[in-house]
Amino acid sequence: MHGSGLSLVVWQGWGVLSVMALLTALLAILLAWLLPFPDRSLNHQLTRFKDRVALRNRLGGAPAFHTYLQTVHRFSEWLAEWFGTAFSVQAFERCVAIAFIFPIALFVVNLAANGITRDRISLFQLALFILVFAVLCYVIAVAFGNLLAIIRHVWTRFGGDGDLAQMISRVLLGAFAIMVAFTIAFAIAATFSGQVSNASSVLGSMAGGFALAFALAVAFALAGAVLFSVAIAILAGVALAFASDFTLLLFLFFVLLPVVNASVDWLSWGATRFLMERMEGAEFGLNGGLRVAGAGLGTFASGAGLMVLLAVLLPNALELLNTLFGLAKLPPFNWQAMAQRAVGAPWTDGLFVTGMLMTPLVPASSHLIVGLAGVLSRFTPGGRAAAEVVSDHPEVGLSAAELPPFTRAVIISRAWYLAAAAITIGVIALANLIVSLTHAPVAHFLFGVAQCSTVWSHGQCVWF
Repeated sequence: MHGSGLSLVVWQGWGVLSVMALLTALLAILLAWLLPFPDRSLNHQLTRFKDRVALRNRLGGAPAFHTYLQTVHRFSEWLAEWFGTAFSVQAFERCVAIAFIFPIALFVVNLAANGITRDRISLFQLALFILVFAVLCYVIAVAFGNLLAIIRHVWTRFGGDGDLAQMISRVLLGAFAIMVAFTIAFAIAATFSGQVSNASSVLGSMAGGFALAFALAVAFALAGAVLFSVAIAILAGVALAFASDFTLLLFLFFVLLPVVNASVDWLSWGATRFLMERMEGAEFGLNGGLRVAGAGLGTFASGAGLMVLLAVLLPNALELLNTLFGLAKLPPFNWQAMAQRAVGAPWTDGLFVTGMLMTPLVPASSHLIVGLAGVLSRFTPGGRAAAEVVSDHPEVGLSAAELPPFTRAVIISRAWYLAAAAITIGVIALANLIVSLTHAPVAHFLFGVAQCSTVWSHGQCVWF
């Protein structure tokens, strides 16, 4: 075990992965604090009659069809509270937050997949890393929670306003999130551009990125938004004048990919939420079943259509950046080579491109996972017995004797999310297999869309 753990640190690619995974976890936790997620804790749900009934139905207190509709409806309510109105500015901001961390997380997964396929790491090493990663996530979350609680306590004890302490904490966490994001972006850019030769070089680039981000955060705090924007413009000009592939990849991971993906994800979440609303009120029977199935298939169809849109937007954004770099006499980014690798090996060498293109399917997949988990929860051991203790009277809650077994059954039922995710992944894999067996040239079609939509830049199109 010592040797396996050591290899996770000293091997160049895996060393990058270890540091990147830790920083990704840190950034995700920071964003979770900065974005006001609605409170859906179990203790909160047990205090509300509507939520208690929904939990009872999940444990077998209602027919499966009704439970599926109710579970998806509750998920839609959570999305409405967090995203706001579909296609709103708030929804776009949330999509930017998701899209900002997604390419970073996908980069980590891509490193792991390539490490396994090329026999650079073993499945045991991967399992060990995932375990350590989960522990680190928990430690980071608990540490930040305790730190914020201590800061608020000290602030209020000396006469400070609690609301002001909350606002100051959010500002500081926001600045720290920017620094972590810059650090990650520098590490990815340095790794992809080949300007590093070992893990220590990556750590050095991370330190440089962190220092630059700290300087920018201080400049923003002291100079204000206008002078800060001027400083950013000057830095961008200097970067274009002196940098090479490193600058291009920094722009790619830090600006282009999040913004373009967020725009398409914004449309995808809005379309999925609209279609899910269409199946509310469906009754059990043939018509109701067709209504639910049609809405579900419609979400995946809209996601597939938006994949094509993403295949247009991403390469055009890259060509625009290449044009900018051409003016600065810098070498262009060869995105077509990456796209061709994705066509030939979509789940290994081309995993990063495949993952970026499949983001429009995330909303449809999320709804399916949540709905299936709600239906499968009725098979939880002891679930039906626990469901019987929930009263139909709004004023009657759970007694002290009834609360522990009911809470335990609900917590155990959450494991069904893993089974629901496996089923959803299996459905997507089956669709991919059917496409492969029918020899439908989906990957070649998407590559053709990407190449022909950018014909204005390079003058090439596989269809002409």
